[in-house]
Amino acid sequence: MISCQNLYFTQKNSAFKATITNIKFEHKGITAFIGQNGSGKTTLFKLLSGLIKPTSGYIDYDGSDVFMDYEEIKDKIHLISDQLNLYSHLTVTEHINLIKSISPIWSEELEVKLSENFKLSGAVKIEQLSNGQLAKLKLLISLSRMPKIVLIDEIINDLDLNTREYIYEALDNYTYENDSFVFVATNIIEDMERYASNIVILNEGTIVENDTLDNLKEKHSLNLEGIYKKFISKDKK
Repeated sequence: MISCQNLYFTQKNSAFKATITNIKFEHKGITAFIGQNGSGKTTLFKLLSGLIKPTSGYIDYDGSDVFMDYEEIKDKIHLISDQLNLYSHLTVTEHINLIKSISPIWSEELEVKLSENFKLSGAVKIEQLSNGQLAKLKLLISLSRMPKIVLIDEIINDLDLNTREYIYEALDNYTYENDSFVFVATNIIEDMERYASNIVILNEGTIVENDTLDNLKEKHSLNLEGIYKKFISKDKK
């Protein structure tokens, strides 16, 4: 379980603020974080991963403060985003082997399985990969390290429908087989209607809904797109 305790975050020279009070994330399956650009998805993922410090409050994972105890738990919580840079001069195989050599846990079985399904050529240099191929490599490197919490910030959006379907099915299986959490930030609502078990809706730095998809649909008598539109800010483009 991971929980936010009286969490507040603000930055100098920025009007954005995030306020999240005493919320727990404890459901297996894919949890989708949806909200307009600027709603706080990326900021919340950075906070949940321990990469930035909240202005006040804290985030607890299994009895540890994710920011204060970052060095102890960093191998258990992985943030995968466009800001995660790879070594462009290395080949795919060289990069995988580099990360494998410094990782305390590595699943050879999952590496082989994902390599085959993603159809990544080991001889190609990182700098020659498309955005979609980079996303696949980042996912392969992260999941093979067997984290307990995987935070995926938008990077799946650039992939074709068939690849997205495979990835979401693989991620859903990963959560149950490894007793792990998978959090996905995306605005492709139709994907989340099919593959997410749990939904978090953010609006202007605040979580306005956090429940299973089935419970939300029953509560609002709407599909996910309708629920989303009900909560998003009307004054943002």
